[in-house]
Amino acid sequence: MVTGKNSPEPRVTAFYAEVGCTRYRVALVKQSGADVYVWSWYDARGTLIFIDPGGRTRRVFREVVGGHRTLHAGGKGHSRIEMKVGSKHSKETLHEIPSWRDFEITIPLDSIPSEAPAHAPWREVTNKIVLRSVDFENAAGVNLIFCLATPGTMAMRERWDQSWILDGDRVIVIGAERIA
Repeated sequence: MVTGKNSPEPRVTAFYAEVGCTRYRVALVKQSGADVYVWSWYDARGTLIFIDPGGRTRRVFREVVGGHRTLHAGGKGHSRIEMKVGSKHSKETLHEIPSWRDFEITIPLDSIPSEAPAHAPWREVTNKIVLRSVDFENAAGVNLIFCLATPGTMAMRERWDQSWILDGDRVIVIGAERIA
């Protein structure tokens, strides 16, 4: 369990994956008061297809290098992606979210993808969690599941291979399930 409720300073938990002797940056969770930010990264040649179920529009983003989800103190949030177009980076908000939705990202543990850039908030990290294949029965990867703490998500912890509770104004539960 990672604690720090009512801390005046933002808490930043970094997830790293380790393949062989090489450690790479995977995801960050920043808890700042009641605001929660989750950053994750994708392969530089990654493609993200965004479908808006309400408007039934389909958009394809190429050269996706990262993204984040934000949950603000008022309960609303947004998802944003970062793309590399030529030598420049651009960001685009995919959609506003009226409330938090649990989500997951896949982390390879048998190969090293492009990793997260080493810019802020990586310099603000207060807690580090390292994911290794050997800790997941030599799995090829893991799915990290990000949830707000509820009685239901606390009960789900039993089915996950590993889990962490990030205590703060908004408690986050993160589970890891191995991928064969």
